[in-house]
Amino acid sequence: MPNSRTTPPTARARTPRRPACKIVYDKTYPPTTTDYTPIVRAIDAANADVVISLSYPPDAVGMVRSANEIGLKAKMFGGGLVGLQYASIKQQLGPSSTASSTTISGSRPRP
Repeated sequence: MPNSRTTPPTARARTPRRPACKIVYDKTYPPTTTDYTPIVRAIDAANADVVISLSYPPDAVGMVRSANEIGLKAKMFGGGLVGLQYASIKQQLGPSSTASSTTISGSRPRP
């Protein structure tokens, strides 16, 4: 679950951990990152089935581009990938922007 911003520890503590879901990669990266290939290679090496990335447009584009370049083997790649819906970015990424990624949104029901 890479993101360029620091996730508050309280948010992680509230995140439900289910036995059926094992987190194999959970790291942040500096906001100045421009090459996402090492990050995506590390995710691929961790054998992640599902990749959830929470990022802004430049990061989202970089993550999708790197995932396609190295052939990320995850069964699903998505998350809060802001910006992939913009026409200019879709054109830039070509068919890879829809074939390999999904934007996921939602909320957890309150008890």
